[in-house]
Amino acid sequence: MTASAKPKKYNRSTFYVLPMLRQPLAYYGDYFINTFVRDENYPDYDSHIFVLFDSSFVVDDKDSYHNLCSSEHYETDYCVGDYHMIIFNIPDEFYVDYQLFLASKYSKFTKEYKKVLTHTWPSVVQGKHSLTIAALYPDSEKSKGHKLDLEEKIGERLPEGVEIISVIDSKKETFKLNNFYEVIV
Repeated sequence: MTASAKPKKYNRSTFYVLPMLRQPLAYYGDYFINTFVRDENYPDYDSHIFVLFDSSFVVDDKDSYHNLCSSEHYETDYCVGDYHMIIFNIPDEFYVDYQLFLASKYSKFTKEYKKVLTHTWPSVVQGKHSLTIAALYPDSEKSKGHKLDLEEKIGERLPEGVEIISVIDSKKETFKLNNFYEVIV
C-alpha cells in the first residue's frame, strides 16, 4: 500500500476568501493547490487565510515564496506532509466579509468586496462558475434564473432573500492532511 497526493477541486474559500489578499489566482503560481479558513492542527489560527502549495514551491519558486512571505498580511508558514501552508491575516477592510463568508451570506458582502471578487475572477463571471458571482447579486437576472432553476429542481418556492448557493461545508473549508491522500492498494 502506498499513498499518493490527490489534489482536490478548488473549494469556496479559494473563490470567496483568497481574493481578500488582492492578488489574482495566477499570482500564486502553478504550485498553488487550495485555500482554507482553518487547519484542524492549528486551532489557534482561527480567523486566518490558509493557502496551500505543493512543498516543492519553497525550493523551485523561491522568489514567489519570498514575495508571499513579505506580504503585509503574512503571519507564518509551515510544512505539512508533501505540502507547504502559508497563513495570512485577514485584511481589516475585509474582516466583515470574512465573517459573512463563514455564515454563507455571500449576497451580503460589502460593495467594495464584491468589486474585488468580480475583478479577481473575470473569467468566472462569464464561465461555468457564474453562479459563484451571481450569488453576490440576488437581484440580477442571472441570480433570479438560478433561483428559478433551483425552485424547479426541489419542487417548491424559495423564500425571498435566500442565498442561491448552499452554506459552506466546513469539512471542505478546513485543511486536514488525510483529505489530500488516497490509499492505493
